[in-house]
Amino acid sequence: MPLVQRKPDFFIVGAPKCGTTSLHRYLVGHPEIFMPIRPKEPMFFENDRLANFGMSYPDDMAHYLDLFARAGDAQRVGEASTSYLESPLAASRIHDFNPDARIIAMLRDPVAMIASLHSMRVSQGLEHSASLSAALDDEQRRRGFGVVGDQSSIRYRDRARFSSMLPPWFDAFGRDRVHIVLLEDMAADGAGQFERVLLFLGVDPAYRPANLMPYNEREWPRSLLIARLSARFRRPWVRNSPSDRLARHVYHLLGRINRRDVPRQPIPAAVVRQLRADLGPDVDQLSVLLGRDLRSLWWSDPAT
Repeated sequence: MPLVQRKPDFFIVGAPKCGTTSLHRYLVGHPEIFMPIRPKEPMFFENDRLANFGMSYPDDMAHYLDLFARAGDAQRVGEASTSYLESPLAASRIHDFNPDARIIAMLRDPVAMIASLHSMRVSQGLEHSASLSAALDDEQRRRGFGVVGDQSSIRYRDRARFSSMLPPWFDAFGRDRVHIVLLEDMAADGAGQFERVLLFLGVDPAYRPANLMPYNEREWPRSLLIARLSARFRRPWVRNSPSDRLARHVYHLLGRINRRDVPRQPIPAAVVRQLRADLGPDVDQLSVLLGRDLRSLWWSDPAT
């Protein structure tokens, strides 16, 4: 009997460094849920040419759906692509694809998100300014986050303006089909927040993973030179030639050897003050949008 074609009915749309990897790991183990692991982030609905994974929307729809061929009779089928939240195209494209889809967006203090994103990119060899302050000073001269897959240069502040990213999702799917998770709430009550996600997805809310420890908290390279060298071996998962497989093996091997988890470092007070000033209007607008005082939640402490 031929396999029944499944397609995703829920999407974790971002934002990056806001706990999406952890939530993906937790959900993958749920017996009623199927999510692909490699690639974790298909990014299919982001841009016309997804250079990072070699798929083009809509031409490669069949290839995209192949990612879910093993979903079987799972009650929910989903994927997680952190670039969707900020995309000007993804909300409408996903709605056209599945108007009944459920959307999960994860957010956090944008200052902490920027610092975490910077450290990850340094570890990956994609950010050449090891100093967050220097990277922020330089970002206005960068191209910005445009075509997915071109991660060579991004503007950090633009990726943290959440209030302008959410309305297209609310408009496309309705507020009741967009579930917002704050990383700070997950840190304070992981089990409770995870149960709310399961209830939102309509699956057994009693399931718990073996642990609710966070993944990818903070990475830093042992050697900046090796990190930059490893970036040359990045290859899309959907390309599977022998040379691509070898390059991916080298990339992940170098990454495992060179990356290390380090304790969270304090962000320089001057950087915190500047980012809070720059992003304050967005946080105020987001507070109105979500009906919650996020300044008090995120920035009640002095900028130290």
